[in-house]
Amino acid sequence: MSRFLLYTALVTPFTEEDLIDFDALGKLVESQIEAGYEGLIVLGTTGEAAALSLDERVMVIRYLRKIIPDTVSMIVGVGSNNLEETLRNIQIASELKADAVLVVTPYYVCPNQEGLYRYYERIAKHCPLPIYLYNVKRRCGVELEPKTVDRLISKYTNIIGLKQAGGGYDQYVYLKKKYPHFQLFSGDDGKIFEAMELGFDGIISVLSNALPEVFVEYRKKFNRKEYEGDLKDLEWMCGVLYSEPTPAPTKYVLSRRGIGNGKLRLPLCEVSDELRDVLEYLV
Repeated sequence: MSRFLLYTALVTPFTEEDLIDFDALGKLVESQIEAGYEGLIVLGTTGEAAALSLDERVMVIRYLRKIIPDTVSMIVGVGSNNLEETLRNIQIASELKADAVLVVTPYYVCPNQEGLYRYYERIAKHCPLPIYLYNVKRRCGVELEPKTVDRLISKYTNIIGLKQAGGGYDQYVYLKKKYPHFQLFSGDDGKIFEAMELGFDGIISVLSNALPEVFVEYRKKFNRKEYEGDLKDLEWMCGVLYSEPTPAPTKYVLSRRGIGNGKLRLPLCEVSDELRDVLEYLV
């Protein structure tokens, strides 16, 4: 089995004046590179992309392209529930030299499988970059079923991977066997060991923003078959850090570790006082 890849879905730090905090963003990227992460997701859900203006998105991509080395994959989240908007985001990502794009299923509108197929087909025909599909039913209200993924990757070679969030990993494993080049990524921090056991290619983590060293250690322990003792700790950590809307808890821990101030944009807000006390155990 090839090396299990560690990717982080980056948060977007904000200043007290509600501007993008590029200094904090630079420190965050530096911490990820120093920890040995192989990829960074820019402007995903964790990055509060929906709360950023188009100009801000461009500034973030341009800044990160300058500081992320070629040895680390920079994947830009471009998805929306509007096809033309998604295609526009793809064009911007391409012009600013992203390595690949991550395209979430169209949220809120709840298309059927044929609609999803045609949506991604149109994207694949017009996208000059490698494409990662993103399936997260709990956020989008629709499931990108394995048979639909199969149809897409059998026809479009620029669709190179899937981020699967919300479990159900066993349904997608056959795609890896059928298309060895196709990459499967877990989108669930709490299921990192399950993903490794099933032969997934990597994880796209939220918690690694604040705790990059933890997932590096998990990878080492899995390779040594010494991870059984970590399962309860992982369950507790995820229970705490996902007990309130993400990325608020992660941003708080980051701030206590000297990166950013924990600020979010509405409708997201800071963690409760009760959770803050618990999060101190992770600082």
